Amino acid sequence: TYVKRIYGRKVSIDLHLLAVREALTAWYKEPITRENMNRLTDYLLGVQIWKRGWPVLPDSEGLFYLCLNLMIHHGGRGIYQLANIARATQSKQVDWREVVSLARNFRVESYIYFPLLWSQRLFKVKVPMLNRLRPTPVRLWLAKLVINRWTIMRSKPSSGWLWRKINLLVIGYLRVVLSALS
Repeated sequence: TYVKRIYGRKVSIDLHLLAVREALTAWYKEPITRENMNRLTDYLLGVQIWKRGWPVLPDSEGLFYLCLNLMIHHGGRGIYQLANIARATQSKQVDWREVVSLARNFRVESYIYFPLLWSQRLFKVKVPMLNRLRPTPVRLWLAKLVINRWTIMRSKPSSGWLWRKINLLVIGYLRVVLSALS
């Protein structure tokens, strides 16, 4: 991320989806293939608009980008990124049909669903059409295991293999119980 002070204000420029995707191995096919990442990058560069001398994305595409950026580049971690997503959901200019259409077109519904869900729960923002991005129950359950294991509740590296596996099983059990209750 490029950060610079301009007239006393901190400006952060964070556009690196393609760079991160290109740095991954040739066998990496998820969440988005190399061809889809190239198409997405071309699309985002094509829809950018100029405001006050800066290229920016329209609100719908900007929200889509923020969600993908959180999941692909930041590994699902980052309260700062979630706060930006929550702020972006409040824009009156977001076309939720466009966000869902982009997610389906690039087959990244789950990668859009979870950041929006976390933003909704943490910041109490309204996210229309969230259920249209919801993964199947099996994928949702499996994703919760991975998300809990690697992003939200990480084991300390010094803990042993057995304790990490027990931690994963306990988290999975709690998630199943909580999902059944909600």
